Amino acid sequence: MENIREIAVQTDTQLAELYWKAFVAKSEISDYAQVIHRISGSEYKKGYRYERIYIRPIEEAIESGAEKSWQQDSFEQTVVKFNSAKAQFEKYSIVIDELEKIYKKYFWNRAFYVPAGHVHKSRDCSTCYDSTEFTWLPKYSGGSEEEIVNDAGEEACTVCYPSAPAEVLNRPSVIVTADKIAKAEAKAEREIAKAQREAKRIASSPTRDGATLVINVGERKTRYDNESRSFIKLESFRFEELKTERTARIWYVDQLSNLENKSEEKAEIIRESCEVIVSALAEKHGVEPEVVRDELNKKVEAKIKKSEKERKAWEEREARSQVFGRN
Repeated sequence: MENIREIAVQTDTQLAELYWKAFVAKSEISDYAQVIHRISGSEYKKGYRYERIYIRPIEEAIESGAEKSWQQDSFEQTVVKFNSAKAQFEKYSIVIDELEKIYKKYFWNRAFYVPAGHVHKSRDCSTCYDSTEFTWLPKYSGGSEEEIVNDAGEEACTVCYPSAPAEVLNRPSVIVTADKIAKAEAKAEREIAKAQREAKRIASSPTRDGATLVINVGERKTRYDNESRSFIKLESFRFEELKTERTARIWYVDQLSNLENKSEEKAEIIRESCEVIVSALAEKHGVEPEVVRDELNKKVEAKIKKSEKERKAWEEREARSQVFGRN
């Protein structure tokens, strides 16, 4: 007794590959034909989306040869490729016809999947178009509709399978296809990239848990008073977000190295904010606050010395310029 399921799976597995190869060959035939027509100077009319529809048959275009002699080599090479693709397509078509005869002998159930769409029992479903791309599912060839619908779940086409139970149509599909695998892999890659970005953000943040460090910058908020036409200082202060450890360290050094230019009130607030930075960095790196404070204060001292050196150099240049100017 013949095993119809085995015959169906083997036949449709071959057909799936052959139909794809025939599709590729047919696409190449069309592309090469366009080149041949163009080089041979065939007349055309514009079709949908400015597509060129050539009037004469491709055979006449080949016989006419290249329109310009300097294009002859390119024309001949394209004709060779055209004939090769045509021969391949014809070869595939012959094998496809033979295999389809086996199908017509038994007419087993088939399943076709439309990427990001539904599972259909044929490629002639009224919900599809001529341009619809189908993926063969030879695993289900020769199986029952119940098996196909159960696995397809919510992806089962209700036009192809009108008797599919509602509870089945509400279940997720368990059918695995190349596009689903690619989609899952792309999602996994995005999640890995997201996790890496988050890990990098936390590593560069000024806090152990990656939170932003909010500090008081010692400046009162202001609002514009229409009556006096001036800005009035409010009781509340302005705060700043330090999102990275580098920013926090720079802020500490910049602010403490310029305390002499700030009011006593603002200087005191700056010192308190700097202690917030010290505590956060000490907690992040698991060290005593003194370790972080000493490290940052050394940089503060170095910056003050550098600024003082630059100020003296500037004063000396100004003094020299004044002397030379009087002379």
